[in-house]
Amino acid sequence: MSAMFGKMMTAVTTGNSAELKRTIAPLMSEAESFITQIEGEDGTVLVTERNKHVMNKLDEELRVRPLKRVAIFYGAGHMPDLEKRFLAQGYEKGTVAWADAWTITDPVPGAAVAGGQGFSAADMLIQLIGDNPELMETIQQVGEVLQKISKQAETE
Repeated sequence: MSAMFGKMMTAVTTGNSAELKRTIAPLMSEAESFITQIEGEDGTVLVTERNKHVMNKLDEELRVRPLKRVAIFYGAGHMPDLEKRFLAQGYEKGTVAWADAWTITDPVPGAAVAGGQGFSAADMLIQLIGDNPELMETIQQVGEVLQKISKQAETE
Protein backbone atom coordinates (compact mmCIF):
# COMPACT_ATOMS: atom_id res chain seq x y z
CA MET A 1 0.00 0.00 0.00
CA SER A 2 2.78 2.43 0.86
CA ALA A 3 4.56 1.61 -2.42
CA MET A 4 1.37 2.36 -4.34
CA PHE A 5 0.85 5.60 -2.42
CA GLY A 6 4.48 6.53 -3.14
CA LYS A 7 3.94 5.93 -6.86
CA MET A 8 0.80 8.05 -6.76
CA MET A 9 2.54 10.94 -5.04
CA THR A 10 5.53 10.75 -7.39
CA ALA A 11 3.19 10.79 -10.37
CA VAL A 12 1.35 13.81 -8.97
CA THR A 13 4.46 15.79 -8.10
CA THR A 14 6.16 15.09 -11.43
CA GLY A 15 3.04 15.74 -13.48
CA ASN A 16 2.97 12.24 -14.92
CA SER A 17 -0.78 11.80 -15.37
CA ALA A 18 -0.34 8.54 -17.28
CA GLU A 19 1.56 6.98 -14.36
CA LEU A 20 -1.04 8.27 -11.90
CA LYS A 21 -3.79 6.63 -13.96
CA ARG A 22 -1.78 3.39 -14.18
CA THR A 23 -1.42 3.41 -10.39
CA ILE A 24 -5.07 4.23 -9.63
CA ALA A 25 -6.65 2.02 -12.31
CA PRO A 26 -6.23 -1.30 -10.43
CA LEU A 27 -7.92 0.24 -7.38
CA MET A 28 -10.81 1.49 -9.46
CA SER A 29 -11.23 -1.84 -11.20
CA GLU A 30 -11.77 -3.45 -7.80
CA ALA A 31 -14.17 -0.79 -6.53
CA GLU A 32 -17.30 -2.78 -7.30
CA SER A 33 -16.17 -5.89 -5.40
CA PHE A 34 -14.89 -3.74 -2.52
CA ILE A 35 -18.25 -1.98 -2.22
CA THR A 36 -20.04 -5.35 -2.35
CA GLN A 37 -17.87 -6.61 0.50
CA ILE A 38 -18.51 -3.62 2.78
CA GLU A 39 -22.23 -3.50 1.98
CA GLY A 40 -23.16 -6.64 3.95
CA GLU A 41 -26.72 -7.90 4.36
CA ASP A 42 -28.33 -4.59 5.28
CA GLY A 43 -26.29 -2.36 2.99
CA THR A 44 -24.70 0.97 3.88
CA VAL A 45 -25.44 4.66 3.62
CA LEU A 46 -22.70 4.85 1.01
CA VAL A 47 -24.58 2.78 -1.57
CA THR A 48 -27.87 1.30 -0.40
CA GLU A 49 -29.39 4.41 1.14
CA ARG A 50 -28.25 6.63 -1.72
CA ASN A 51 -29.72 4.18 -4.21
CA LYS A 52 -33.03 4.14 -2.33
CA HIS A 53 -33.04 7.92 -2.55
CA VAL A 54 -32.30 8.02 -6.29
CA MET A 55 -35.02 5.43 -6.96
CA ASN A 56 -37.53 7.53 -4.99
CA LYS A 57 -36.51 10.63 -6.96
CA LEU A 58 -36.85 8.70 -10.22
CA ASP A 59 -40.36 7.57 -9.24
CA GLU A 60 -41.29 11.20 -8.45
CA GLU A 61 -39.97 12.42 -11.81
CA LEU A 62 -41.74 9.68 -13.75
CA ARG A 63 -45.04 10.50 -12.04
CA VAL A 64 -44.70 14.14 -13.10
CA ARG A 65 -43.51 13.47 -16.64
CA PRO A 66 -43.31 9.96 -18.05
CA LEU A 67 -40.09 9.55 -19.98
CA LYS A 68 -38.88 6.88 -22.36
CA ARG A 69 -35.19 7.38 -21.53
CA VAL A 70 -33.58 8.30 -18.25
CA ALA A 71 -29.91 8.64 -17.29
CA ILE A 72 -28.69 8.25 -13.74
CA PHE A 73 -25.06 9.21 -13.23
CA TYR A 74 -23.66 7.23 -10.31
CA GLY A 75 -20.38 5.49 -9.69
CA ALA A 76 -19.77 1.87 -10.65
CA GLY A 77 -20.10 0.72 -7.06
CA HIS A 78 -23.78 1.66 -7.12
CA MET A 79 -24.64 -0.34 -10.22
CA PRO A 80 -25.16 -3.89 -8.86
CA ASP A 81 -27.66 -2.62 -6.29
CA LEU A 82 -29.35 -0.27 -8.77
CA GLU A 83 -29.64 -3.10 -11.29
CA LYS A 84 -31.43 -5.27 -8.69
CA ARG A 85 -33.79 -2.42 -7.86
CA PHE A 86 -34.66 -1.76 -11.51
CA LEU A 87 -35.23 -5.44 -12.25
CA ALA A 88 -37.41 -5.76 -9.12
CA GLN A 89 -39.56 -2.88 -10.43
CA GLY A 90 -40.12 -4.70 -13.71
CA TYR A 91 -37.53 -3.01 -15.89
CA GLU A 92 -35.66 -5.17 -18.38
CA LYS A 93 -31.94 -5.11 -18.91
CA GLY A 94 -31.08 -3.87 -22.39
CA THR A 95 -27.83 -3.71 -24.23
CA VAL A 96 -24.68 -2.62 -22.48
CA ALA A 97 -22.26 -0.20 -24.10
CA TRP A 98 -18.92 0.73 -22.59
CA ALA A 99 -17.05 3.94 -23.29
CA ASP A 100 -13.45 4.63 -22.36
CA ALA A 101 -13.25 6.99 -19.43
CA TRP A 102 -9.50 7.35 -19.69
CA THR A 103 -6.81 7.09 -22.25
CA ILE A 104 -3.35 6.49 -20.86
CA THR A 105 -0.61 7.69 -23.13
CA ASP A 106 3.12 7.45 -22.68
CA PRO A 107 4.71 10.77 -21.76
CA VAL A 108 6.09 12.81 -24.64
CA PRO A 109 9.90 12.99 -24.37
CA GLY A 110 11.01 16.47 -23.38
CA ALA A 111 7.50 17.59 -22.38
CA ALA A 112 7.21 20.06 -19.53
CA VAL A 113 6.30 18.53 -16.18
CA ALA A 114 5.23 19.87 -12.81
CA GLY A 115 7.81 22.20 -11.34
CA GLY A 116 8.47 23.67 -14.78
CA GLN A 117 7.64 27.20 -15.81
CA GLY A 118 4.76 28.37 -13.64
CA PHE A 119 3.33 24.88 -13.21
CA SER A 120 3.24 23.51 -9.67
CA ALA A 121 2.44 20.06 -8.33
CA ALA A 122 -0.77 21.53 -6.94
CA ASP A 123 -1.72 22.76 -10.42
CA MET A 124 -1.11 19.26 -11.77
CA LEU A 125 -3.24 17.67 -9.05
CA ILE A 126 -6.10 20.05 -9.73
CA GLN A 127 -5.85 19.33 -13.45
CA LEU A 128 -5.84 15.56 -12.86
CA ILE A 129 -8.79 15.63 -10.51
CA GLY A 130 -10.77 18.00 -12.69
CA ASP A 131 -14.46 17.84 -11.93
CA ASN A 132 -14.23 14.58 -10.00
CA PRO A 133 -15.27 15.28 -6.40
CA GLU A 134 -15.34 11.55 -5.62
CA LEU A 135 -11.61 11.28 -6.32
CA MET A 136 -10.90 14.35 -4.21
CA GLU A 137 -12.97 12.90 -1.36
CA THR A 138 -11.03 9.64 -1.59
CA ILE A 139 -7.71 11.47 -1.48
CA GLN A 140 -8.89 13.40 1.58
CA GLN A 141 -9.93 10.15 3.27
CA VAL A 142 -6.52 8.60 2.53
CA GLY A 143 -4.90 11.68 4.08
CA GLU A 144 -7.05 11.35 7.20
CA VAL A 145 -6.17 7.67 7.56
CA LEU A 146 -2.46 8.45 7.16
CA GLN A 147 -2.73 11.17 9.81
CA LYS A 148 -4.37 8.73 12.24
CA ILE A 149 -1.66 6.14 11.57
CA SER A 150 1.02 8.78 12.10
CA LYS A 151 -0.52 9.92 15.41
CA GLN A 152 -0.81 6.32 16.60
CA ALA A 153 2.85 5.71 15.75
CA GLU A 154 3.85 8.82 17.72
CA THR A 155 2.04 7.63 20.86
CA GLU A 156 3.48 4.10 20.73
